[in-house]
Amino acid sequence: MKYLLSLSVATLALASLSCSNPSKPVEITETREAPAAPAAHDLSVPPGATAPPMEAPQREYKWVVPEGWMEAPPTSMRIGNFRIGEDKQTECYVTVLKGTGGGTEMNVNRWRGQMGVEGDPLNAEAIGKLPKISMLGKEVPLVEVPGTYQGMSGETKTGYMLLGSICELGDESVFVKMIGPETVVRAEREKFIAFCGSLK
Repeated sequence: MKYLLSLSVATLALASLSCSNPSKPVEITETREAPAAPAAHDLSVPPGATAPPMEAPQREYKWVVPEGWMEAPPTSMRIGNFRIGEDKQTECYVTVLKGTGGGTEMNVNRWRGQMGVEGDPLNAEAIGKLPKISMLGKEVPLVEVPGTYQGMSGETKTGYMLLGSICELGDESVFVKMIGPETVVRAEREKFIAFCGSLK
């Protein structure tokens, strides 16, 4: 009995020393899954923002490919890829993110930043005044931004234009975006709108 009592006292003493020594290594057993990193093409997030989690889409999406668009295989974070124009510099793609994917307002202003637009960001009221198109049974804003496009690798392309639309569905959001030389993108505007309308 005396031996057990001594052992207990020793154990308590060791525990006390362990708690009072902050420099002693501590083993961490909890693990957490890191959020998926954004793809290197479009869905980078601004400093301080959290990257939206990337998961397989909850729904299966289909569309009608406009005449003259060349469909390419899906890639990371893009469920649809298309090349447009004889020189194939213009691209359009479809991305699906969980939840709001950062929200329409944040993404619209991020797109504007990618095109070198300066000045105050658009608020929800201003975005609400943008032209509307039909997409997945909803009326969504059509974003049209000419300017100097800055890619993820740092290169800049003058005389470019961006067309984009975002449809928030609750559990996930669908992004459709076209970028290319302004002359080509303007010529493809109606096809872009028709493509968004064909999504189901």
